[in-house]
Amino acid sequence: MLNSVYLNWNKSIQAIKSVRGVVWAISLEPLPPAIYARSATSNVFGLSDRSDALVITLLTVFWRNEADDAKVEKAARELFRKIEDDARRLGAYDPFIYPNYAAPWQDPIASYGEKSLRKLQRVRRDVDPKGVFSRQVSGGFKIPFEQKRLYTYVDVPQKAGVPSFDMHRESTMTKIHKAILGFLITSILLSSLSYCLIQFTEFMVPLDEFDSFTNEKVLAKNPSQNSVNHYETLGIPLFSQDEAIKRAYRDKLKLIHPDKFKGGKEEANLEVHQVTEAYKILTSKERCMYDFNLGSGIGRFADCNQKWLDRKNEELAEKRKEVKGKRNAQKQGIPQERKNIQKQETASRVNALAKPNVTAGQKLVQTVKDVGTTAKAVVLFVAGWFVVHFGRPLAMRFH
Repeated sequence: MLNSVYLNWNKSIQAIKSVRGVVWAISLEPLPPAIYARSATSNVFGLSDRSDALVITLLTVFWRNEADDAKVEKAARELFRKIEDDARRLGAYDPFIYPNYAAPWQDPIASYGEKSLRKLQRVRRDVDPKGVFSRQVSGGFKIPFEQKRLYTYVDVPQKAGVPSFDMHRESTMTKIHKAILGFLITSILLSSLSYCLIQFTEFMVPLDEFDSFTNEKVLAKNPSQNSVNHYETLGIPLFSQDEAIKRAYRDKLKLIHPDKFKGGKEEANLEVHQVTEAYKILTSKERCMYDFNLGSGIGRFADCNQKWLDRKNEELAEKRKEVKGKRNAQKQGIPQERKNIQKQETASRVNALAKPNVTAGQKLVQTVKDVGTTAKAVVLFVAGWFVVHFGRPLAMRFH
């Protein structure tokens, strides 16, 4: 057998001789019964039933380039396969693998035997019931986990008076399917409820109230399909700047003034109305949606809304500054009656800013929005619950 090991090793050199800087050495270490039998009954190597002398075969390999990893590993696997085949043919094979000499593709723990494996698993259940060192510690050879089976007790008396057990194993994929199905059903129910509430609101609330509440006044028709284009009315290019719009508005009014307009008075008034309407749209927040429908793009639409939001914040800051100045003036000795009047005016203005008039329809719109937000929160909560209660244990199991 020792000669067979040498011959197989000598033939394997041909497979790795082209590897740069390779060291391909084999060692044969004797393991007599006098050594392994000393603690054979107390350790987990599973050698208590052996009585013959053993020989441990160690292959020591070094090489330089990482690109040769696959080639070297393939040659090593082939060498040990031939050695094991010859050992089985000669009746000298022993499945024991010494763990300190084992390669990553070998399984030394399985070579200890079924009895030793059960002992290792029992010790792990006692000292590491959650399998922290088996799952979360990298490297080394890990003790395999036991295959768990779920049984359902069936209370059916038999002749011997012993109840039987009907085995119904619930696989991991079944649990995953149940979790996904529950999440989908919950999401569909919540989405259907939100859709029904929105449809009910659109039926009950007038469109103008809904638009004024959301500060997004929707045009009745697409401006691109309308015969009147406000930019053409003022005689300026699409998406012009505010200064160009104001300048064109003033110039247009001078041209269509009734004293200078060549047509009739009705035509002049119609022109004035169209120019005024165009200027009103292009200098208000309605321009954002108007330009968007003309194809300005989502970027210009967002910049336009941000500009009007900044302008609104500036106006609110000016009003607050005015209120603060009046309060300071009250502290400087204004008569009490005038002070009370100014307090009432200030309170009414602050209330008007803080609490605008809201109709019943607008309240219903706000309620629907709140319900939609709550539904989204519930969906996220349910998804998080499934991830915590199903995803983590499954991930740990697969790991």
